[in-house]
Amino acid sequence: GLQALMEPGDLATRVERAMSRGVMDAPRQRWLEDVFTHSVPSMGYSIFNMTYRKRTQAVLQLVLQSGDVRPGLDLDAVVDWVMREMVFLISRRPWDEARLREHIRRFVLPVLIPDGLRGPDVG
Repeated sequence: GLQALMEPGDLATRVERAMSRGVMDAPRQRWLEDVFTHSVPSMGYSIFNMTYRKRTQAVLQLVLQSGDVRPGLDLDAVVDWVMREMVFLISRRPWDEARLREHIRRFVLPVLIPDGLRGPDVG
């Protein structure tokens, strides 16, 4: 995630790239699958949260420091939301990468980046 955010491109492109890589590259592990198949909190979810939360928080802290991000976003609230979104996206695998990126452009980027600082929703 962090490496993708440091690559060239505007913030929207870098966030889209980082999030799609995170979903596509998430390991196939039994405990991780457990996170997505039970509606009640599980040991798998606890492990997922502990494993990814600090890294997600560090990445989002950098994102929120950008001048291109929507003003007034609270780091802890954004981390919680991104963690839930990642659980949802990973639970819907396998993704075609183009469809995944379209989903991120339509449903994730609008929360983080104001309309005028994002490109069109298709492409």
